[in-house]
Amino acid sequence: MNPAQDAQEPIRNFECSLEDGERARSWPHFLADNTPTIITYTIGAVMLYYFHVFAALAYVVYCVVSTVFIWKYVCTYCHYFGGVCQCGFSVAATRLFKKGDESKIGNRKKLLAALVIPCWMGPPLTGIYMLVVGFSWTLLWLFLAFATMAFAITPYISWKIGCCDIWRYFSRSR
Repeated sequence: MNPAQDAQEPIRNFECSLEDGERARSWPHFLADNTPTIITYTIGAVMLYYFHVFAALAYVVYCVVSTVFIWKYVCTYCHYFGGVCQCGFSVAATRLFKKGDESKIGNRKKLLAALVIPCWMGPPLTGIYMLVVGFSWTLLWLFLAFATMAFAITPYISWKIGCCDIWRYFSRSR
């Protein structure tokens, strides 16, 4: 299927667990949506610190820069732009960037994935390498904590109360 058809493909019935008004004004949901990601990135930075301090610093910088890119190249195309979304990104995006064409948000899912993959895959791949080269219990626990946060807890919370618009596009039927 080509990208033009993909952008026009109907979206499966997808329900967010929160109503628009609740998502737009709920600090507990904002914190619940962002805290697991921050914890994941922190664990990833600590893991990479065991590899090399510059790897940890580069990782933190990349995570911050990729978040700003998400604000610019994904959030500006969302219908919450100019308001307040459940994860709060629209507030930052509105202050920094101009609105994009909402009808093109479907084209942004691959960009979102490309920006986020290094944040989620860099630490575990480095962790596996470091565990093979020189096993340590501390590193194993960091690896398991990162994997649990990155691949179970954070996606679940994001799916339940996070950016429902993006999850709608990721849940298209094929």
